[in-house]
Amino acid sequence: MTNPEIKKGKGLTLFCVLMLANTWLLSAQTVTKQYVDTIVHRLSDQLEAHYPFPEISARYKQKLLARLQEGAYHNLLEEQLAKQLTTDLNAVHKDRHLNIIRDSLAYRAAITPASASPDKQPPEELAYEGNYGFDKVEIDHFLSTAYISVPGPWHAVPEAFAAATAAMNLATGSKHIIIDIRRNGGGSGAMGRYLASYFYATGNDQYYLYGFHKDKSQDEQEWTLPFVPGKTAPDAKLYILTGRNTGSAAEGFAFAMQRLKRGVVIGDTTAGAGIAGSYVPLQCNLMLFLPVKMIVAPHTIKGWEGDGVIPDTATGKQDAWLRTRKIIIQDLLKNEKDEERKEMLTWRLEDFLIGDTRPIDWARYNRLPFQYSEKISIRKKDGLLWYGITEKNKTTNYYQMQEIKPDVLLIKDLLPELGANAARLYINRDTRGNIVAITRKTYLRQENNKIVTGSSLSRSTKQP
Repeated sequence: MTNPEIKKGKGLTLFCVLMLANTWLLSAQTVTKQYVDTIVHRLSDQLEAHYPFPEISARYKQKLLARLQEGAYHNLLEEQLAKQLTTDLNAVHKDRHLNIIRDSLAYRAAITPASASPDKQPPEELAYEGNYGFDKVEIDHFLSTAYISVPGPWHAVPEAFAAATAAMNLATGSKHIIIDIRRNGGGSGAMGRYLASYFYATGNDQYYLYGFHKDKSQDEQEWTLPFVPGKTAPDAKLYILTGRNTGSAAEGFAFAMQRLKRGVVIGDTTAGAGIAGSYVPLQCNLMLFLPVKMIVAPHTIKGWEGDGVIPDTATGKQDAWLRTRKIIIQDLLKNEKDEERKEMLTWRLEDFLIGDTRPIDWARYNRLPFQYSEKISIRKKDGLLWYGITEKNKTTNYYQMQEIKPDVLLIKDLLPELGANAARLYINRDTRGNIVAITRKTYLRQENNKIVTGSSLSRSTKQP
């Protein structure tokens, strides 16, 4: 006897497969010759009318019409046509912004009046959910450093500027300010100018960038603002973190501040998207991102299009944030007069060496294992050095040691409640290089950045 439930399930599965197939067919329509002609001519006309470089737009148009005459765009699906058009444009001149995509939702939204799309989530709601491009602000009071994470995108709405103001008001009390735009793909250039304004005194507005259009009457000088809410930071050192995903308006911020010699760019070369633009609907779900404004440094024709922003300090695979902290600590150490602060800064600088694991130099440390007191001992086991603490019940707990630099060793996992890397061993030697004593130091980061130095324990047995 046939199980009716199983039969019903098979029928439902077949129905779902057919529905999926039909959905795919609907999304993979071949573009008719009539629509192909419309798309190519509309694309050519838009480039000719608005692309900021007339000689390049003329070559674009010539290429597109020649390929249309050859029949290169006929009998293609929408997605295939979008890719082929982009490929042909790039063959003439590679513009990282200029491209054609197939996006049915974006196309319908572009050709539908806003009042006719009540169910669509407004852009301002999406911006709100992303906190208008601002992620977090972290303050390190000891280093007088503020870190602002701005993954973007940037928006030019009052709420976005309020978010920027809040972030900057937290940061401007610090002597070093880090703005992280490594994942920021761009958005509104107005936000970059707004942030830049905080790094100049009130009334000292700067010629920031210059944008030129195909229609020269629309060219514009971009200046920082003479006034921004809250406190400014004209004397703070600015570090801008960049990466391969830093694009468009975010690149503009890094480029302008670097050219103005107001900020140091650290990280990787940026995307190289230096022409601003917007999306234009073509036909058949195809959307053109049309670059309309080339952005360059004032009084020059030099921008970052194609080349990207080259960092002042390239970090390669090293984390740009960690590299910047190291630069800041080294900078502070140069001018620090207080010995206690010097010791704490040196400790933090040595933190960067911890990840560099290296084999133990036994020629140097062969005489380090020893019973230094009833409670403290160091032993060698399995090719490693271990720091031992003997408790009252005669049980000895051992902690692995790792060289940070010659005669400074990390005692791993000792006092974890004080944070990572809280305990270190310092070795004292005589003029002949023999070990004469050891000293353990503990960094109480959570208690006013205080380093506690333990008793010096001598190695009394004579060494050869």
